Amino acid sequence: MNQKAIRKLRLAHKYQKEALMELLPEKIRGNVLNIDKELKEIARKCITGAGIELMKELMSGGSHMDEEEQEKQQSKVKKVEID
Repeated sequence: MNQKAIRKLRLAHKYQKEALMELLPEKIRGNVLNIDKELKEIARKCITGAGIELMKELMSGGSHMDEEEQEKQQSKVKKVEID
């Protein structure tokens, strides 16, 4: 899509939101706006939190084992002395 179409879609979404807000009683408009802000914040935290965990996993070299599993793997290794 080109930039002009994207701008028109955003403007249409803005007008749609304003029209829906006009249908609500004035007493609860503020509450709806607060709920909207909180939901956006929760979604942002979920996305960034999951993204950070994914990046940590990728940067760790692909090790999918946690510390307990790594200790078990190390305890299974038999040490052999060579003369």
